[in-house]
Amino acid sequence: MTICIPNPGRETAIASSLVALKHGGYYLFYGISPSELVRTNPGPEPNSGVFPRTGKFEKQYARDELLEAYRAFNLVRLDEIEGQDIIEGSLTKYSMWVAIFQKK
Repeated sequence: MTICIPNPGRETAIASSLVALKHGGYYLFYGISPSELVRTNPGPEPNSGVFPRTGKFEKQYARDELLEAYRAFNLVRLDEIEGQDIIEGSLTKYSMWVAIFQKK
């Protein structure tokens, strides 16, 4: 999952998926759109955060930023869904991207 990998590793992981996939192969992406974490505990990159208790890095994507990061793929479908989970002991609501990309 590339959202937990800071750059330049994240870009390398995305490029490696292009090598691993056959022509027409699919890549499933899921990740968070910018949330309260980005505002309250910003990380070292735009739209990133660091969880205060664990120190875990998370890259979150604005829509245009997500499409740019995966520009080497064709976008098949992109949905934004509402979710919630217990994160670091608190119920947290967020918006999540679920995308299907296809190798060109």
